[in-house]
Amino acid sequence: HCHGLTAVMAASLAPFSDLLGLDLRYTGGFHASRDVEEVSNVVEGHQWLEVTLRPSLETMVCDLTLAGCPVDGRSWNPKWLTMPLVEAFEQGGLYGNGRCIAGSSVERGV
Repeated sequence: HCHGLTAVMAASLAPFSDLLGLDLRYTGGFHASRDVEEVSNVVEGHQWLEVTLRPSLETMVCDLTLAGCPVDGRSWNPKWLTMPLVEAFEQGGLYGNGRCIAGSSVERGV
């Protein structure tokens, strides 16, 4: 579910990212919750989109899966649509995968 939602969201935003001043990162890792006892740097259990706003370089997590849907009532949690990155990792339970997998690569900056 999270993979599909995040992929569609990234694909929808990517063509407009330069115009809107967004740097997008499709991120995989884990959401540490009551049902996750350990994490791994090999297999991802959750995916989300990290968005950096230019020129401020403020970075936030946009996680449609954790946000839910307005019709979900009490489980609708819109803070996950624009949660600051530090908060998502420190308090929200996200853990980014430490390894490049699935054919991804790291670009070295100048």
